[in-house]
Amino acid sequence: MQQDGPHYGAVSREHPLVAPYFHTFEQFSTLEAAEAAMKDSHRGRLIMAHNGWVMSFDPLKNFAASDCNVYLRRELIPWCDNVKLRYGDSPHDCPFLWSRMRDYVTQMCSIFHGLRLDNAHSTPIAVAEYMLDAGRTINPDIYVIAELFTGSEGRDNIFVNRLGITSLIREAGNGQDSHDLGRQIHRYGGDPVGALVQLPRARLRACMAHALLYDQTHDNPSMIKKHSLSDVLPTAAAVSMAFCAAGSTRGYDELVPFAVDIVNEKRLYQKFVDKSAGPGELDIKAGILAARQELNRIHNYLANKGYSQIFVDQMDPDTMAITRHNPTDHSSYICVLRNAFSQPGPDVFKNAPPLRPMEVEGTLEGIVMESLLFITGESSYVENPDFITGLSGHYDLYFERGVSFAKSRFVSVDDWTQKAFHKRKINFKYFPPGSVIILKTTIGFQPAMSLSKINGSLQNNLASTKISELSKNFTVADLNRILFRTNAEEQDDGLGGGVYHIDRIPPLPYCGLQSFQTLLEKIRIHNDLGHPLCENLRAGNWMMDYISGRLRYFENTVALADWLDSVFANVKEMPRYLIPQYFDIVITKVFDTVTHESLDRFGPVVSQGSAFTRLLALGTYQFCGIVLSSKLPLLSPNLTPPVPPVVKRLGSELQFSTAVSLSAGHEHFSVGWARNWGRDTFIALRGLLLLTRQFQDARFIILSYAGCLRHGLIPNLLSEGTGARYNARDAVWFWLYSIQQYVALAPDGQNILKDTVSRMYKTDDAEAATPGKFDEPLHATIQEALLKHCQGLNFRERNAGWNLDREMNWEGFNNSIGVDLATGFVYGGNPNNCGTWMDKMGSSEQAGIKGKPATPRDGSAIEIVALCKSAVDWLSEMYRKGAYPTDRVAWKTSAGQEKVLKFDDWSKLIQQSFEPRFYVGPDDGKSEYIRRDLVNKTPIYKDTYGSFTFWADYQFRPNICIAMVVAPEMFNVKNAWSVLEVIQARLVGPLGMRTLDADDWAYDPNYDNNDQSSNPKRAHGYNYHQGPEWVWLMGYFLRAKLIFAKKQTDPHIMKNTSRYVRSVLSKHWSHMQRSDWKGLPELTNLNGAHCTGSCETQAWSMASIFEAVHCLSEMSADA
Repeated sequence: MQQDGPHYGAVSREHPLVAPYFHTFEQFSTLEAAEAAMKDSHRGRLIMAHNGWVMSFDPLKNFAASDCNVYLRRELIPWCDNVKLRYGDSPHDCPFLWSRMRDYVTQMCSIFHGLRLDNAHSTPIAVAEYMLDAGRTINPDIYVIAELFTGSEGRDNIFVNRLGITSLIREAGNGQDSHDLGRQIHRYGGDPVGALVQLPRARLRACMAHALLYDQTHDNPSMIKKHSLSDVLPTAAAVSMAFCAAGSTRGYDELVPFAVDIVNEKRLYQKFVDKSAGPGELDIKAGILAARQELNRIHNYLANKGYSQIFVDQMDPDTMAITRHNPTDHSSYICVLRNAFSQPGPDVFKNAPPLRPMEVEGTLEGIVMESLLFITGESSYVENPDFITGLSGHYDLYFERGVSFAKSRFVSVDDWTQKAFHKRKINFKYFPPGSVIILKTTIGFQPAMSLSKINGSLQNNLASTKISELSKNFTVADLNRILFRTNAEEQDDGLGGGVYHIDRIPPLPYCGLQSFQTLLEKIRIHNDLGHPLCENLRAGNWMMDYISGRLRYFENTVALADWLDSVFANVKEMPRYLIPQYFDIVITKVFDTVTHESLDRFGPVVSQGSAFTRLLALGTYQFCGIVLSSKLPLLSPNLTPPVPPVVKRLGSELQFSTAVSLSAGHEHFSVGWARNWGRDTFIALRGLLLLTRQFQDARFIILSYAGCLRHGLIPNLLSEGTGARYNARDAVWFWLYSIQQYVALAPDGQNILKDTVSRMYKTDDAEAATPGKFDEPLHATIQEALLKHCQGLNFRERNAGWNLDREMNWEGFNNSIGVDLATGFVYGGNPNNCGTWMDKMGSSEQAGIKGKPATPRDGSAIEIVALCKSAVDWLSEMYRKGAYPTDRVAWKTSAGQEKVLKFDDWSKLIQQSFEPRFYVGPDDGKSEYIRRDLVNKTPIYKDTYGSFTFWADYQFRPNICIAMVVAPEMFNVKNAWSVLEVIQARLVGPLGMRTLDADDWAYDPNYDNNDQSSNPKRAHGYNYHQGPEWVWLMGYFLRAKLIFAKKQTDPHIMKNTSRYVRSVLSKHWSHMQRSDWKGLPELTNLNGAHCTGSCETQAWSMASIFEAVHCLSEMSADA
């Protein structure tokens, strides 16, 4: 009864109103008779349920299973020509049926090249899987097509992947209009014209299941009835231009005006002959057969010759231009067709509706074909009783191959346009509905010459060799400039530079190649040629000029700028639609070669490491560079070579040292006073400079900070030394740990202990001295740091007050350090300042927290105790090797009493004092060092010992992990492992470590520095270290897990721990792949949620995760 339905007329047995659900071999006159047959065990077997399909039903379920009510609810749309077979779940449930169908399928596979799974969604997937597996034992290359209606692409893909379906049947006849038809042609295959080249090794891309696109299937109504007679040819042409398999149904080309009933039709098709001779024979020129042959030839040619790119341009509501493009030689076939979704009147063939001119880029080589089905009158049809026949008469097929532009019925092209180098304008002088024209274009002479030069520049290994040669001379600072460099860093050069601006996208993270490469990777995955970057490239050459131009100010990078300009000059000559493709090829080649060469210098751990390892190692170049507003203090002129050379900026008298400084994070800490933090620098130094074998850069940083030692401390904020702040109690110990690691990893590393340090402050109260005025060996500077701690020191920060720190109260500027000679523990701080890395100072007057540190951590912080023990153990070893001049610290008290503390004795004090005072196990008796009324979780290690805010000692924090890594020998192995299990359960997030246990009253996991509330727990980001998840601590936790897993007696623990560490690190790898900054953040909020106040990439995060990867690799190698 539907408008386009079959219109059977009266309800009859042959055409019932509702199709029967069951097939019987008897005719029943009454319901009672049917019920009697069902109850009869013999007759009932022959009453079978029809198969069919169910709207919105899960295709992965069997709708005929015992737990399904589809038949009872009459939800099935039955197919009355077949029955539902009861396979069960496996061959054991019905051996005969499975065996018989397997034999049938294998027989078909031995005969035919392909199989069609009709209504694949209605066959239990396990059955289809079994049968196809059997068929492939006979014919491994069987072509499997499937009609599949699951309701979603996701479920489609389940069938495609499990069954190995080659192509899914798609129906062009279902298009609602010309635009919808064009959407299908675009959707079912091919990259867009000018698509970026897919790399041999890249992330998997989501893609459509391969299509077999029919103009009309046997299930579809005739195209003549559904659309019009005039639409038969353009729809066939559209399908032939699709970059997928193309299909049709016999009768379409012969203009059969009805859908052939493949079940009930008894007549034969006519036989094709060159010239019709009688009944049952069909002239090969009938219908659209002649045009179809050419369309098939073109479809086959385009597939075989690599025309893999496609573009569909909807020129008007009924007209589209389909371009198939060859990405190698850049020739194209352009098919312009005009649909007729309803039959136009006869006048349109005399006065065709106008069509706007079409512009194409390239040289017009000629017209491949043009065709039109002229309708000369009202078509009539008389069925032949013996053969299936099509319409005859009242139409005339115009079809020409290889027609010249001068003789074309459809288009005109003037001489200038035909010979032009760029845009070609094609005028449509006559193009009625049903018209099809296919043109061929090539790239043109000048672009072809440029293409040849580009290929010559990039072919084989010539480009890689040239760029590799240039890269060998690049310093860390050069590579920072070439690959990264934030907007703030670039502006700091004073050259008017900054990141490249692209409309409609957020500002790029970097000025260097990494930002462009990141965008190109995203574009490549989705073939998003409409991306603003591609639009910018097509609009002008500014981006190419920017990339090379910014490298011309520095001598070491000029040669690379020259090479880029030489290649970009040819890229600029290409047609504009191809500029993004060749820009991508050039940038990817340069980026890959430069990064490969720059990572190779890091040694086999990196050069032969995973993609994750290599991406982490690029952090060296991401954070280490020269920033004029954040220079390192000058080294002694008497320093033993090598020394950092002084370079001159081209076109300027400005000279500066090439010693790089290490940014704490981007972009909050890129330039100025905020760039160089002593603590951050030396936490990150091992991962970013030592494990990557950049020993000289690490050496210069160590010696620069050494020159600024004051009060026995390394600066917290460096500010080139003259504006340094000495309010970090832990920075000096991380500095000592970095020296220890330098000695262990660098060739002849212990020589650094004799390196000359130029002391900026000879005494704590001295003014800044010029380089070389007060020189001493590094070991003397180290000894002074230890001496100051052993003597104990109380001092007030210089220039204390609002101008120095507007948030701190008066007492907060008072600092103290010392060593408890009863325990060996380093101590310091007070309740009004925060001298460790957890350094958030309250700033909200409204919340009543201004001048109150959130985490004072005064007393003996666990990580500082461990760092101290590691330092004195190492110095004792250096003394025994003759590399350090003393084995002790000797001093006089204020009363004149002489004191001596040998390194070995200091270490023993710490060792014997640590577990009793820091470990909090289950309640197993009284301990003078444990207050059980403050314990809310066991087992743990205290965060601090002897804090003024005594309850804070028992706060469960991840700083334990730092101590476990730097001084594992300090811990009882059993206790450490039990605490690590609690840490894993309570503090581990997806990327970082919760900085406070969730059961703590102060826990608040979401950091917002702009919080203007009166909540004293979080106002102005007061909860910075009270729950948010910090990434750098994860690296220490994973290393601690590996270190103590190796100490367990059960070998399975190490294996399981390695597996666990890999699973955690996979999240960091995934994050870095998605990150525009190609880094790891400073911190995240609860459960890894993005934190807007965090640096998007942080030096110690990258370094510590790289250290964890390195540790895992080393332990796996040992195993």
